[in-house]
Amino acid sequence: MSVFEFWFSHRQELAGLLAQHVVIVAIATSVAAALGVPLGILAARRPRLSTPLVAAANIVQTVPSLAMFGFLLPVPLLGGVGARAAVVVLILYGLLPIVRTTIAGLNGIDRSIREAGIAMGMTGRELLRHVELPLAMPSIVAGIRVAGVVGVGSATIAAAIGAGGLGEYIYRGLSMVDSTVILAGAIPAALLALAVDGGLWWVERELSARRRRTRRAGVVTAAILACVVLLSSGVIVARSGAAIVVGSKNFTEQVILGELIAQTIERETGLTVDRRLNLGGTLICERALLSGDIDIYAEYTGTSLTAIFPQAPAHDSGQVYSTVRDLYARSGRALLQPLGFIIYMVAGIAETNRAPFDFPEAEQELVAGYHTEYSSMAFAMFFLAEYINMVTVSAVAVSLFLGGWHGPFLPEYLGWIWFLIKVSILLFVYIWIRWTLPRYRYDQLMAFGWKVLLPLAVLNLVLTAAGVIYFAA
Repeated sequence: MSVFEFWFSHRQELAGLLAQHVVIVAIATSVAAALGVPLGILAARRPRLSTPLVAAANIVQTVPSLAMFGFLLPVPLLGGVGARAAVVVLILYGLLPIVRTTIAGLNGIDRSIREAGIAMGMTGRELLRHVELPLAMPSIVAGIRVAGVVGVGSATIAAAIGAGGLGEYIYRGLSMVDSTVILAGAIPAALLALAVDGGLWWVERELSARRRRTRRAGVVTAAILACVVLLSSGVIVARSGAAIVVGSKNFTEQVILGELIAQTIERETGLTVDRRLNLGGTLICERALLSGDIDIYAEYTGTSLTAIFPQAPAHDSGQVYSTVRDLYARSGRALLQPLGFIIYMVAGIAETNRAPFDFPEAEQELVAGYHTEYSSMAFAMFFLAEYINMVTVSAVAVSLFLGGWHGPFLPEYLGWIWFLIKVSILLFVYIWIRWTLPRYRYDQLMAFGWKVLLPLAVLNLVLTAAGVIYFAA
């Protein structure tokens, strides 16, 4: 099968992957420009910041892209499997050329031009907006042009973490040792890079032209074309959104198993399925499953026992299956209780007599609290008991609501470090509330408890019970 025949037979899939590629690169390049240009202006205005800023961007640029994707996998919010991590990496790679060309463009402006603007009464902001930025714009666009071309190339590697795009064909062809499939992804990626380079070069040339009308018309035309391409790509990506995401590891047997699972779901349920195959090794797929980036993938019980849950190998297949099933059931897949956590912490602060609920209980306390009756060791023991209560309430909150000793980056046997960190954060919240909030009156506490906390607690109980019944069904 030739490349053209492959494109024709997979034209719908090709359009979807191309649209994903365009959207990822466009978002990353736009955000990189929005961050890089102000940073370049700041570095040009303050030369002391220029060296460390450019050095930091250079360090990011030296990290191989595949390694950067791997570093971001366990990072919450920014990382994970999918397009989010790909966009973050492409933004980081796009900052260096944009920052450097912005600095070069501003520093290359003739000093006499700035002095003429100041002599005309321009403020620093007006000088930047009306003189410096228009003169430096061709150089800035040249940096954006480099960032866009680099983004098109790097986005193909993002397919290794399930970000989609034309890299899907390249990785699929490598696993199948099929040059046709590799070229089916490589040729459109190369053409897209040339199109981005040519389009931004044309914009750069128009901005450098002396004829203002031609320049303005050219920029408006380029902006309209870019908007049309982005909107059409976004529509295609939105239409290709799926209800179920199926993943697989990066070898042939796993790809086949993933395809079988996807086809079974489509046939039996009628739901659309997004295939994120060739994701990588075991840990990548497991992290993607836990973070919700994929919904299902095929895993082997032996691999689960020894790699995902580091347990001693066993020879009884029935025992291995039972152990793995129980470990998966205890791996944190449970309902969260944010409302219950808030109610518990408010009640815990009141129970430990900490501000703003540290009400005076005798006339002496209106003067200086317990200080007038206790001193020396008795005073120390009193406050030691108070802080023991605070630690106990915080430890129970961590165990019930904040995942206990579980946390990223550290192995299971070092989970006590995460437990101590979470308890310390809650103790800081205790102290922070004492610094911030004024003391309540007793009647205000009673009204707050009966009219707010109690109804919220009952509502939380009902919602939790309904959720348990629903998900159990």
